[in-house]
Amino acid sequence: MLLFLIAGCGEGDGRSSMASYGGVQEGVIAVISAPAVAKVGEEFILDGSHSASGGEGELDYRWSVLEEPGLGALKIESSSEPVTAAVASLEGVYRLSLTVSRGALSNTMDYELYVEPSLPPEEDSPNGEDSPGECFQVNEYVENTSPEESLDNVH
Repeated sequence: MLLFLIAGCGEGDGRSSMASYGGVQEGVIAVISAPAVAKVGEEFILDGSHSASGGEGELDYRWSVLEEPGLGALKIESSSEPVTAAVASLEGVYRLSLTVSRGALSNTMDYELYVEPSLPPEEDSPNGEDSPGECFQVNEYVENTSPEESLDNVH
């Protein structure tokens, strides 16, 4: 019987996200499900629940903000839960990451989100029309007999 064992190391602290035991690989995979576009001030969901591990044991989750348009512009409700809510306060591009780990094994996935400005709430039009600020013309025919009466009949 011929058995090959191939091992490799990851960069950084030298730990690999995969471990080999007798030719069977056990690993952790981070998976993010989230919108590509969100609106300023509106809550959106970050979902890492589809992350997986080839072995037994509970997974640990860590959501991190890598880049944002302004310090503290993104609020993550719970950075250690697989599914959490977030709200961005500024327009722009955000880079987030999810690190999933189980013991010494870990895997990180990055995610980019564009946050666009939210539309202001629609105001009621003073003229009862659906489009606020839209110009309209009123034609009214007033029958009169003298110029003084015409001024009294204009509304």
